[in-house]
Amino acid sequence: MWLELLTDGTLFPLAFEPETDDAPDYKGRKHTYTLTVMIICDCDQKIRYHHSGYPRSAHNNRVCRNMDLYQNSKNFFSKNEFNLGDSAFSNSPFMVSSFKKQSGEEIPEEHERFNKLLSKVRMRSEHTIGILKGCFPWLRSIRMKITTKKRSLRRILRLLDATIILHNMLLTFKENIEITD
Repeated sequence: MWLELLTDGTLFPLAFEPETDDAPDYKGRKHTYTLTVMIICDCDQKIRYHHSGYPRSAHNNRVCRNMDLYQNSKNFFSKNEFNLGDSAFSNSPFMVSSFKKQSGEEIPEEHERFNKLLSKVRMRSEHTIGILKGCFPWLRSIRMKITTKKRSLRRILRLLDATIILHNMLLTFKENIEITD
């Protein structure tokens, strides 16, 4: 039996500028501040693992490398279990990512076919993140301020944990999930 998990990073906008020395690291495009979160889901859109607490400037591959799931992959994955990710991730024994096009070079046809097939499967992670943000509008503008006190960020991360648990419960109990705008 094969188990594939889908890995993707997402950004959750912060309503307020962080009151920390690293506040510029949270700043993204359009002068907004965001929190980077790595989401790992299955093909049924259940979130199996997430890793959060990084500023906007953190690259998806860096966040992934700092996850316990990555650092101790033998504790989480057995034979025929792996993650699928986009080209932002490095290939590893548990991560299968799409091929990157090198500047000035054409991507081989078989790599292009692989990327196209992989992208069809990976859409499930995009849908999962869309459902999460649609069902829980607070994630589209987190109205809590990150300060120099560690508990300010921890509070946001605990609420994120609870939100992901609720997301999974809705899926488990087969509730109709409505996305709000």
